Amino acid sequence: MQAKIPVVIVGSPIALSANEFSAFVGWDEAEAGRQVARRLVTLLRGKGEVGVVGVSPTMEGSSLIERAFTEEIAKAPRVKLVGVKYGLSDWARARQALLDLVAEHPNIKVIFTTDEFSTHAAAYAFDQAGQKRPLLIGISDELQELNGLKAGRTDALIVTNPRELGAQAMQAMRAALAGSNASAYSARLPVSIVDKDTMATNPTVAALFSEAH
Repeated sequence: MQAKIPVVIVGSPIALSANEFSAFVGWDEAEAGRQVARRLVTLLRGKGEVGVVGVSPTMEGSSLIERAFTEEIAKAPRVKLVGVKYGLSDWARARQALLDLVAEHPNIKVIFTTDEFSTHAAAYAFDQAGQKRPLLIGISDELQELNGLKAGRTDALIVTNPRELGAQAMQAMRAALAGSNASAYSARLPVSIVDKDTMATNPTVAALFSEAH
Protein backbone atom coordinates (compact mmCIF):
# COMPACT_ATOMS: atom_id res chain seq x y z
CA MET A 1 0.00 0.00 0.00
CA GLN A 2 2.92 2.35 0.74
CA ALA A 3 4.16 1.65 -2.80
CA LYS A 4 0.70 2.61 -4.15
CA ILE A 5 0.01 -0.98 -5.21
CA PRO A 6 -3.57 -2.00 -4.39
CA VAL A 7 -3.82 -4.92 -1.95
CA VAL A 8 -6.80 -7.28 -1.90
CA ILE A 9 -6.85 -9.82 0.92
CA VAL A 10 -8.49 -13.10 -0.02
CA GLY A 11 -9.50 -15.98 2.24
CA SER A 12 -8.41 -15.43 5.84
CA PRO A 13 -8.55 -11.98 7.45
CA ILE A 14 -5.42 -10.19 8.62
CA ALA A 15 -5.27 -7.96 11.67
CA LEU A 16 -4.94 -4.68 9.74
CA SER A 17 -6.99 -1.51 9.78
CA ALA A 18 -9.35 -0.91 6.86
CA ASN A 19 -7.16 1.81 5.35
CA GLU A 20 -4.25 -0.62 4.96
CA PHE A 21 -5.84 -2.66 2.14
CA SER A 22 -8.21 -2.06 -0.76
CA ALA A 23 -10.65 -4.93 -0.15
CA PHE A 24 -11.15 -8.13 1.80
CA VAL A 25 -13.02 -11.13 0.41
CA GLY A 26 -13.41 -14.12 2.71
CA TRP A 27 -15.82 -16.35 4.55
CA ASP A 28 -18.07 -15.60 7.48
CA GLU A 29 -15.89 -17.28 10.11
CA ALA A 30 -18.05 -16.10 12.98
CA GLU A 31 -21.15 -17.66 11.44
CA ALA A 32 -19.23 -20.90 10.92
CA GLY A 33 -18.44 -21.00 14.64
CA ARG A 34 -22.05 -20.29 15.56
CA GLN A 35 -23.45 -22.93 13.21
CA VAL A 36 -21.16 -25.61 14.60
CA ALA A 37 -22.03 -24.65 18.18
CA ARG A 38 -25.75 -24.91 17.49
CA ARG A 39 -25.34 -28.26 15.76
CA LEU A 40 -23.35 -29.86 18.55
CA VAL A 41 -25.69 -28.54 21.24
CA THR A 42 -28.49 -30.28 19.36
CA LEU A 43 -26.45 -33.48 18.98
CA LEU A 44 -25.61 -33.49 22.69
CA ARG A 45 -29.16 -32.58 23.69
CA GLY A 46 -27.73 -29.66 25.63
CA LYS A 47 -25.24 -31.55 27.80
CA GLY A 48 -21.67 -32.81 27.41
CA GLU A 49 -17.98 -32.02 27.01
CA VAL A 50 -16.56 -30.62 23.77
CA GLY A 51 -13.14 -29.64 22.46
CA VAL A 52 -11.60 -27.64 19.62
CA VAL A 53 -8.55 -28.20 17.42
CA GLY A 54 -7.71 -24.98 15.63
CA VAL A 55 -4.92 -23.51 13.54
CA SER A 56 -3.14 -21.05 15.82
CA PRO A 57 -4.18 -18.65 18.57
CA THR A 58 -2.48 -15.83 16.64
CA MET A 59 -4.40 -16.26 13.38
CA GLU A 60 -7.25 -13.80 12.96
CA GLY A 61 -9.61 -16.16 11.12
CA SER A 62 -9.15 -18.99 13.61
CA SER A 63 -9.72 -16.58 16.51
CA LEU A 64 -12.97 -15.33 14.96
CA ILE A 65 -14.28 -18.89 14.63
CA GLU A 66 -13.30 -19.88 18.15
CA ARG A 67 -14.68 -16.71 19.74
CA ALA A 68 -18.06 -17.05 18.03
CA PHE A 69 -18.16 -20.77 18.86
CA THR A 70 -17.37 -20.13 22.53
CA GLU A 71 -19.96 -17.36 22.82
CA GLU A 72 -22.66 -19.56 21.29
CA ILE A 73 -21.72 -22.55 23.46
CA ALA A 74 -22.07 -20.37 26.55
CA LYS A 75 -25.81 -20.18 25.84
CA ALA A 76 -26.04 -23.88 26.75
CA PRO A 77 -24.70 -23.95 30.33
CA ARG A 78 -24.49 -27.75 30.51
CA VAL A 79 -22.24 -27.95 27.43
CA LYS A 80 -18.64 -27.49 28.60
CA LEU A 81 -15.67 -26.54 26.42
CA VAL A 82 -12.91 -28.56 28.08
CA GLY A 83 -9.94 -27.95 25.79
CA VAL A 84 -8.56 -26.01 22.82
CA LYS A 85 -5.44 -27.20 21.02
CA TYR A 86 -3.69 -26.13 17.82
CA GLY A 87 -2.36 -28.08 14.85
CA LEU A 88 -0.44 -25.17 13.26
CA SER A 89 -1.65 -26.12 9.75
CA ASP A 90 0.03 -29.51 10.01
CA TRP A 91 -2.11 -32.64 9.87
CA ALA A 92 0.33 -34.72 12.00
CA ARG A 93 0.34 -32.09 14.76
CA ALA A 94 -3.43 -31.84 14.51
CA ARG A 95 -3.79 -35.61 14.79
CA GLN A 96 -1.72 -35.61 17.97
CA ALA A 97 -3.77 -32.70 19.33
CA LEU A 98 -6.95 -34.71 18.76
CA LEU A 99 -5.54 -37.77 20.50
CA ASP A 100 -4.30 -35.63 23.39
CA LEU A 101 -7.77 -34.10 23.83
CA VAL A 102 -9.34 -37.53 24.07
CA ALA A 103 -6.64 -38.80 26.45
CA GLU A 104 -6.97 -35.76 28.72
CA HIS A 105 -10.77 -35.71 28.60
CA PRO A 106 -12.04 -39.29 28.17
CA ASN A 107 -15.67 -38.13 28.44
CA ILE A 108 -15.38 -35.68 25.54
CA LYS A 109 -18.34 -36.07 23.20
CA VAL A 110 -17.62 -33.71 20.26
CA ILE A 111 -14.46 -32.27 18.70
CA PHE A 112 -14.65 -29.26 16.38
CA THR A 113 -11.80 -28.92 13.87
CA THR A 114 -11.53 -25.42 12.42
CA ASP A 115 -9.36 -25.87 9.30
CA GLU A 116 -8.73 -28.36 6.50
CA PHE A 117 -5.59 -29.82 8.10
CA SER A 118 -7.19 -30.66 11.45
CA THR A 119 -10.38 -31.85 9.74
CA HIS A 120 -8.35 -34.24 7.59
CA ALA A 121 -6.47 -35.42 10.67
CA ALA A 122 -9.73 -36.04 12.53
CA ALA A 123 -11.06 -38.21 9.71
CA TYR A 124 -8.13 -40.62 10.13
CA ALA A 125 -7.13 -40.25 13.78
CA PHE A 126 -9.81 -42.75 14.83
CA ASP A 127 -9.55 -45.04 11.82
CA GLN A 128 -9.24 -48.41 13.55
CA ALA A 129 -12.20 -50.69 12.93
CA GLY A 130 -14.67 -50.51 15.77
CA GLN A 131 -12.74 -47.82 17.63
CA LYS A 132 -15.04 -45.58 19.59
CA ARG A 133 -14.59 -41.92 18.78
CA PRO A 134 -16.18 -38.58 19.68
CA LEU A 135 -18.46 -36.90 17.18
CA LEU A 136 -16.38 -34.90 14.69
CA ILE A 137 -17.46 -31.61 13.12
CA GLY A 138 -14.99 -29.85 10.85
CA ILE A 139 -14.42 -27.13 8.28
CA SER A 140 -13.37 -28.20 4.80
CA ASP A 141 -14.35 -27.89 1.16
CA GLU A 142 -11.93 -30.65 0.09
CA LEU A 143 -13.48 -33.53 -1.84
CA GLN A 144 -11.57 -36.06 0.23
CA GLU A 145 -13.28 -34.79 3.37
CA LEU A 146 -16.68 -34.63 1.67
CA ASN A 147 -16.27 -38.26 0.66
CA GLY A 148 -15.17 -38.97 4.23
CA LEU A 149 -18.38 -37.39 5.49
CA LYS A 150 -20.35 -39.64 3.16
CA ALA A 151 -18.41 -42.65 4.46
CA GLY A 152 -18.99 -41.70 8.11
CA ARG A 153 -15.43 -40.66 8.98
CA THR A 154 -16.80 -37.34 10.22
CA ASP A 155 -20.28 -36.30 11.31
CA ALA A 156 -20.73 -32.80 9.85
CA LEU A 157 -18.79 -30.25 7.83
CA ILE A 158 -18.90 -26.52 7.31
CA VAL A 159 -18.57 -26.01 3.56
CA THR A 160 -17.84 -23.02 1.35
CA ASN A 161 -17.50 -22.51 -2.41
CA PRO A 162 -13.92 -21.51 -3.37
CA ARG A 163 -15.03 -20.65 -6.92
CA GLU A 164 -17.36 -17.99 -5.51
CA LEU A 165 -14.48 -16.68 -3.41
CA GLY A 166 -12.19 -16.46 -6.44
CA ALA A 167 -14.80 -14.72 -8.62
CA GLN A 168 -15.54 -12.09 -5.96
CA ALA A 169 -11.82 -11.52 -5.40
CA MET A 170 -11.22 -10.98 -9.12
CA GLN A 171 -14.00 -8.39 -9.22
CA ALA A 172 -12.33 -6.54 -6.34
CA MET A 173 -8.94 -6.67 -8.06
CA ARG A 174 -10.35 -5.41 -11.38
CA ALA A 175 -11.93 -2.51 -9.54
CA ALA A 176 -8.65 -1.75 -7.75
CA LEU A 177 -6.71 -1.79 -11.04
CA ALA A 178 -9.28 0.51 -12.64
CA GLY A 179 -8.91 2.96 -9.77
CA SER A 180 -12.52 2.54 -8.65
CA ASN A 181 -13.87 1.60 -5.24
CA ALA A 182 -12.58 -1.94 -4.65
CA SER A 183 -13.94 -1.95 -1.09
CA ALA A 184 -17.45 -2.17 -2.56
CA TYR A 185 -16.59 -5.79 -3.37
CA SER A 186 -15.46 -6.61 0.16
CA ALA A 187 -17.58 -9.44 1.54
CA ARG A 188 -17.82 -12.27 4.03
CA LEU A 189 -19.37 -15.00 1.92
CA PRO A 190 -21.89 -17.47 3.35
CA VAL A 191 -21.12 -20.85 4.87
CA SER A 192 -23.38 -23.85 5.43
CA ILE A 193 -23.23 -26.97 7.56
CA VAL A 194 -23.97 -30.39 6.08
CA ASP A 195 -24.09 -33.96 7.30
CA LYS A 196 -24.40 -37.33 5.58
CA ASP A 197 -28.15 -36.90 5.16
CA THR A 198 -28.18 -33.32 3.87
CA MET A 199 -25.06 -33.11 1.71
CA ALA A 200 -26.85 -34.51 -1.37
CA THR A 201 -29.23 -31.55 -1.48
CA ASN A 202 -26.74 -28.83 -0.55
CA PRO A 203 -25.98 -26.52 -3.53
CA THR A 204 -22.42 -25.79 -2.35
CA VAL A 205 -21.59 -29.50 -2.15
CA ALA A 206 -23.14 -30.04 -5.57
CA ALA A 207 -21.00 -27.21 -7.00
CA LEU A 208 -17.82 -28.64 -5.44
CA PHE A 209 -18.41 -32.10 -6.94
CA SER A 210 -19.37 -30.53 -10.28
CA GLU A 211 -16.10 -28.58 -10.39
CA ALA A 212 -14.16 -31.79 -9.74
CA HIS A 213 -15.70 -33.43 -12.79
